[in-house]
Parts: sequence; C-alpha cells; structure tokens
Amino acid sequence: LTVEAFLALVPEFASVGGPSIGTIEWLNTGPVGDTISLGGVQMTAVAGARVAGSSTWSIDGAAVAEATSFVAAIADSDAADIVSAVKTTPVIVQITTLAKGYNSEIAFSTSDAAVYELSGATLAGGSDLLDFQLSTTASMVNVSTWRGKAGAAQAYLCAHFMAIATGAGGGETGATTSRAIDRISQSNAATSFDTSDAAFASTRWGRMYLALKATVLRIQMATSLRGCGGFNG
Repeated sequence: LTVEAFLALVPEFASVGGPSIGTIEWLNTGPVGDTISLGGVQMTAVAGARVAGSSTWSIDGAAVAEATSFVAAIADSDAADIVSAVKTTPVIVQITTLAKGYNSEIAFSTSDAAVYELSGATLAGGSDLLDFQLSTTASMVNVSTWRGKAGAAQAYLCAHFMAIATGAGGGETGATTSRAIDRISQSNAATSFDTSDAAFASTRWGRMYLALKATVLRIQMATSLRGCGGFNG
C-alpha cells in the first residue's frame, strides 16, 4: 500500500507527521533571471538591491552574500507563508516547511542546477512517520490470508497506529474515568500498547480493522469446513 493509496482512503492523515526539509548550496554566483521555485512560489535573482517584500534575491557580491539575500527574501516574501529559511553554512540554506506531513512535501526546483545544488525534487521528510507505519503494517497483514481485503486491512491498521502515535484522526485515549464540571477537567484511562482486540478497539480505525478481520475469519472457517465435507451450500 503506497502513501498515496493510503491517503486516498484515509485523507485525515495527510497533514500528520513532521515538516519537510530541503537545502540549497550555492556552488557559484548566478546570473540575473535565475529562479528557485518552492511549491507555487517562484523566487527570481536580480541585480542590485532587492525590493523588500518581493519574491527576489540579489546576486550582488559573492555566493555567501547571495545566500544571505535569499534567506531575507524567503522571510519577507510570499514564500514566508509556506516555508522558513536559515543558513547552515556560509553557502548552504536550509528550507523548512510550515506545513507538516505528506502535504508538506512540496515541489523544489531551479532553473540553474549548475549554480544552485538542491537536495531533491521536493522538500522531503514530512511523510517519514507514515512511510514507517505503512512498512510496519505491511509485515502484519498476510496477503494470502486477507486476499482482496489486504489493502483495506493495512490501511485501517496503519491508521490505528498513526492515531496511537500522534493523537490524530482516531481518538486513542481510554474511557473517561472522571470529570469535574466546575473546573472543566477530565481524566482518561491509559490505553496500553498491545495487539489484543481490546487495544485495537481504542480507535475507530482499529474497530474497523476488527470488523474486517471478523469477515475474513468467517470466510476461512467456511472454506475449511467445505474442504473436510462438514459444510454444505
């Protein structure tokens, strides 16, 4: 099950995870008109002092000065709505998204790869937690047992573990054990991390997994009884 297929079924987790990060290394100074694009924002290199608030950076001076100008451009342009930037070395700028999760893995490109070395075609890392959970749950769903329901089983199981890990999209807290109305306080029982049916029932995704699991078990039992001659019809 891919991240895209999972999110098509469970879109609630598209923004769950960490921010995405990328870097730009100035290998040299660039010419006027070079561009670096971040999602829907295109930054453009200009000669002379840049206009504050514009999506431009100045190429005046050495690569160090150009990188500094680019960081300033990120901070006061439209790009500030989606990313932040900081110099990690004199000629390397790290870009970090404000959004988190899969949705934060925005396109990252330049018109001049010989001058600006980008870390990749997208800012990356936002879906690392989801990738990990999908990999983990893939090993827990036996395709030969689940057959055509394997994808749905993995999706529900992954969503269950994502809810447990992050507190998002499913309600992983235990039953309410006390409540004080006058001070608006509430206590919840802790939910133990195990693989029993009771633990799966702690989130709505786990309950959906259990419901699907019950249909698979019934199919297996019926098939077994037919094989030994104890089931007709």
